[in-house]
Amino acid sequence: MAEQDNQFAQVELKPKTGILQVFDQFRRWPVIPVAILFILIFAAITAPFLAPYHPVRGDLRERATPPIWQEGGSIDHILGTDHQGRDILSRMMHGARVSLTFAAMTMAIGVALGALLGAVSGYFGGHVDEVIMRLVDLTNALPFLLAALVVVSVFGASFRTLLIILSLFAWGGYARQVRGEVLQLKEMDYVALAKVAGASPIRIIWKHLLPGVTNTLIVVATLGTGQIILAESTLSFLGVGIPPPNPAWGSMVADGRNYIETAWWIAIIPGVGIGLTVLALNFLGDWLRDYLDPRLRQI
Repeated sequence: MAEQDNQFAQVELKPKTGILQVFDQFRRWPVIPVAILFILIFAAITAPFLAPYHPVRGDLRERATPPIWQEGGSIDHILGTDHQGRDILSRMMHGARVSLTFAAMTMAIGVALGALLGAVSGYFGGHVDEVIMRLVDLTNALPFLLAALVVVSVFGASFRTLLIILSLFAWGGYARQVRGEVLQLKEMDYVALAKVAGASPIRIIWKHLLPGVTNTLIVVATLGTGQIILAESTLSFLGVGIPPPNPAWGSMVADGRNYIETAWWIAIIPGVGIGLTVLALNFLGDWLRDYLDPRLRQI
């Protein structure tokens, strides 16, 4: 029996090497989502300088050129051209610029408005909470696509109109999430001590409550950014988003739907770009949720 115990004692766990170690790092850290988003951001920033062609001007002599890996493709157009001879790679890079700018501005407005109203609602409660939460219910009850179609038909399609529409529909989820967090935080001892010290409600909300919900806002905002990009692409596909000829991924998919059998790359490549971007943001948001939650980090 003693010899068997000595044998077990001598057994040592070998460290993971090679493929297993790489796979373990891919599981622990969001390597692929971050790489996708880095490429996307880099392409968006450098689009005016590195895009090989103008995103709007085309050459009809090179229309419907296949991608480089397909028969008939050309190295001059790596991802091919559309039915007007416009380079798809250049349009994808400029479309990423439009999508990221739009998503960042919408997210900033939605998070700021939602966090402020949610904190006020959770801290004061009563009639203030009732009014703000009924506004949230109202935004959730309105059909988003129908409201967007009505607003665009009245004011016309533009970047500003689309920004206002999505910002008005984006803040409700953040307000409800922040309200739930504030309802717990305002019962903490440090908030009670701040009240005893004579701190005003504005100072308590700004200095003590909002910093406590920062991690939650980061996670929710990361997940919501993908949904905003998807919503913008949907509206552009329907013709009520970014007005043409500006390169937007949704409108690029709409331009290629009539050529799906003869020139599939016109619609499929921007569709793949939308899907990869949304998936990368969702995976990054899930990782941030686990990383920023101390209860999950101990598992």
